[in-house]
Amino acid sequence: MARCDAAMLKMVEKIELLAVGGGKRETVLFIENARSATFGDAKKELESRLGWKAERQILMAAGKKRHSGEIIAQVLKGKIQKGILKAKVMVRFDKTFHENDKEKVPPATTASEALQPSTDVATTVDVGEGICRVVVRRGKVTYRVAVEKENSCIADVKRSLESNGVARFTHMKLIGKGCIANDEDKVQDAAKYMLILTRVYHDLEEGAAYLKDALEKLVTAENELSKLVHRKKKNACSKTDAIIEIARLVDIISVIEQSLAGISVPAAASKDLEKARGIASKLSDRAERIRKYS
Repeated sequence: MARCDAAMLKMVEKIELLAVGGGKRETVLFIENARSATFGDAKKELESRLGWKAERQILMAAGKKRHSGEIIAQVLKGKIQKGILKAKVMVRFDKTFHENDKEKVPPATTASEALQPSTDVATTVDVGEGICRVVVRRGKVTYRVAVEKENSCIADVKRSLESNGVARFTHMKLIGKGCIANDEDKVQDAAKYMLILTRVYHDLEEGAAYLKDALEKLVTAENELSKLVHRKKKNACSKTDAIIEIARLVDIISVIEQSLAGISVPAAASKDLEKARGIASKLSDRAERIRKYS
């Protein structure tokens, strides 16, 4: 994984920062204004979320102590997915953290936390009166979602998870007390739910993975078709070899074309799917013409 260069930085819209500290406590921060967000912003977010004084935090990233004014996206190594830069920092504290304020580091946990990403409400609000904090678990990952106590329902929790990139609203189900919660069910403070994703979600993810592989195979098939035509013009291959090779390519393209017609992908990849289907159709026609005159 490489650091963000100028071109990659333009792709970043949000930062998902895994902050590890306080007895191996893991906290996921969602930071907006990704291109200009600094380590100082991350410290303020940790102070807002966990009560750790920003001026007493020491953030370690890429093996070095980071200054508050450094821009996160220009320093950290990480991967970019759908405009989100995912990276990790270590949180340490200076010796005054305990001595002056007698603050205690929250107990160790292996859970990851996520509040709503809105900078106007969830990432700045102090969880207390009027705020309901809901715990949502999926496997080893835990999300802590803050919503308003009054009139908040399961749909609000799912919308918060969706806005943080967990999954689409319609692909999530929350299970509480052994039952699947309805979207209109009211939520209570400290309520706990288990998150499961529908089969449609997994089908879309599998479709997206196949689409990427199919595009690569179509490019390869197109190149091989062009090379075959070039060899035929120069009489660099026998008629029998040409017939065998074109038959192989026709089969490959036909399988890809049929598979692309039957898959579904996330909305963000729908244009790529249509593009791939168009490429497969044109290649299939071209391959059949070449075979006809071989």
